Amino acid sequence: MLGAPRRLSTQPRITYTETPAEQYDLPNKPGALAQSLEKLAAKGVNLNSIHATAAKGGKKAVVVYTVEAAAQVATASA
Repeated sequence: MLGAPRRLSTQPRITYTETPAEQYDLPNKPGALAQSLEKLAAKGVNLNSIHATAAKGGKKAVVVYTVEAAAQVATASA
């Protein structure tokens, strides 16, 4: 027998910050991601997160990343 439903706390248990993400298409070839990251580093862009995917045999890879400061998003194009 199930007990009575527990009431969830109205106070958050974790903290988070929403950050805009940028998407960038790269050629699906060795070294393309490294070259892109080197360009971002040269501009002083600090990444918080990065995710990349490519279909097997595909010609393009998709990279999604977030940067440390929202002001840097405008200068982050690799």
